[in-house]
Amino acid sequence: MATVNETARTRVRPVFKQLTAQDPSGVAWLEPLLALSSRAAELELPSEAGWAGPLQKPPSLELPVPAPLDFLEHLVKNPRKLRWPRDADGEQRVYRSAIHQRRKALLAANVPAQQEAIRDIRKQQQKGPDPAMKDWWVLEGAAEIDCALFAEGVTVFIEGKRDEKTLKVHGNWYERRIQLYRKLDCLRTLPGRAERFYVLALVETGTPIEVEARAMSRDFQFARASWPQLETEDAAELWTHFLGYATWQQVAERFAGIEFPKD
Repeated sequence: MATVNETARTRVRPVFKQLTAQDPSGVAWLEPLLALSSRAAELELPSEAGWAGPLQKPPSLELPVPAPLDFLEHLVKNPRKLRWPRDADGEQRVYRSAIHQRRKALLAANVPAQQEAIRDIRKQQQKGPDPAMKDWWVLEGAAEIDCALFAEGVTVFIEGKRDEKTLKVHGNWYERRIQLYRKLDCLRTLPGRAERFYVLALVETGTPIEVEARAMSRDFQFARASWPQLETEDAAELWTHFLGYATWQQVAERFAGIEFPKD
């Protein structure tokens, strides 16, 4: 079974390296790549050529992006929705003493702890989200984006999977938070993103991951649970930025010269 690093080595890095070598601007491949997505027709991507524009910089691999501050505030306001993370051996995770005690108080619905966290989050909102945030109230750290594409007219986060165990990776403190949908939420609040933005999963043909991706691309209510801080209307709008999935094999068939490294 492929690990995240193996998927990066055998799919994400070589595929986007080869695409960039064919056209560093991305003009020749970005729009056709997005058109492969399972929800492209449903979302009615622009039909005019050139809508995505050229890449502003080369594809960013394994890019850390900050958690949305409105999501972090929702967590501290709703401690009963949280569960204390556990390590691989099933034991409760232990943090540095000061952090551990504050988080313990938070889960006990301690009002002063909640108020302290909310004040700190509101101060951070004046500065903007930061992937380096390490404060005790940061109950979701930075998300790592497999491949981020920053074009003039669109920002795209690529989630690359091969034959990993599941696409439904849960969050630590808020277990209804699914990694794939979490990354779309992070993109929503990312400073400097384009007005048009999308998340696309690229998966391996014929794997359980593809089956999951197909189901997840049709299940708004499942995605909705990952965005508890959003009103229903806002969550429905965010859903229109989820492109669903395409397969690595579709990419190789669509773009001549794409080859996968031998394992």
